Amino acid sequence: MNDFIEKTKYIHNVYKNNKKLFDKKSEIGQHIQVFNNGFFGNILVIDNDLQLTEHDESNYHEMIVHVPLNYMENKINVLIIGGGDGGTLREVCKHKNVTQIIMVEIDKEVIDVCKNYFKKCSNSFNDKRLTLIIEDAALWIEKNINKYNNYFDIILLDSTDFNKS
Repeated sequence: MNDFIEKTKYIHNVYKNNKKLFDKKSEIGQHIQVFNNGFFGNILVIDNDLQLTEHDESNYHEMIVHVPLNYMENKINVLIIGGGDGGTLREVCKHKNVTQIIMVEIDKEVIDVCKNYFKKCSNSFNDKRLTLIIEDAALWIEKNINKYNNYFDIILLDSTDFNKS
């Protein structure tokens, strides 16, 4: 049984007939790629880790946002950690009771790429409630922990789940 577990501990997704649309290392060293697939549409990959596909990104973004926000009736402040593709932001912006959104994304290049290749996801970066901060979120929180103590009603963590061993 242990031999079976060892052989199957990695799951590999193969998307056939892809066309590479974008391939670049960002200033902070992330390898950002965009592929196009006949079924899934555009696919975002960062450091060989699948981030999203146009076909099903809404499943993730709607669940991460609407499940907690639908229980919040009063005016609220939201912190988004990560989320450079813009999908979580898009869903947060649908809630009229949100007064301020602070989004801390480590890599501006991810945002720029998604604005170009994932327009449906990234259509809320101009929302007037948004303050966009390009910085490592752990460092930003460390610097601002006292300033924003008890400020946010919801904190959404939309970061990569790297499968590194």
